[in-house]
Amino acid sequence: MAKFATHSIKNLTVVVKPTYTTVTNGFPSVVHGKRLKFEEGELITTDNMQISFLRKHKDFGIKFFEVVEQVINPKTKTAAKV
Repeated sequence: MAKFATHSIKNLTVVVKPTYTTVTNGFPSVVHGKRLKFEEGELITTDNMQISFLRKHKDFGIKFFEVVEQVINPKTKTAAKV
């Protein structure tokens, strides 16, 4: 599971695959794309393809970032990712 958050845009939408129109036998038809939508500034996903896409996206680290939770071991005073 990965959690992503936005800096200031509460309802950010990231386009994975754009929507486009195609013509088949003279009739136009719409082929719907794929989008990832942040709600209230965060997106939680378990889909590995979505996680990989977001980490490689050009706006990663600019418009949105990954939230990494850490737990500090009280005995050793070291942090470990959850």
